[in-house]
Amino acid sequence: MADTFGKALGNFTFDVAARGGIRHLYDLGLSPEEISRQLDYPVSIARIEEEIESYKKEKESGESDYEYVRETSAFGSASFIRVRKKNV
Repeated sequence: MADTFGKALGNFTFDVAARGGIRHLYDLGLSPEEISRQLDYPVSIARIEEEIESYKKEKESGESDYEYVRETSAFGSASFIRVRKKNV
């Protein structure tokens, strides 16, 4: 169980610290080496390349046709909902 928790924590940390940045910089046309230099969080070139491949597959499958939108209730609590992008 500790191994599963450690893996989940590592994935969460990567997601928060680097995944969005890698995808954004890749969309701007940067290479994995250039992306590595731009990140504040240390990520190996191999991990960046894995994320780029995963992102490409996600885009091809249409999974990236969605985005998350933050909504705030009348009481001030925030939630996120998944919606289809308007330009698709």
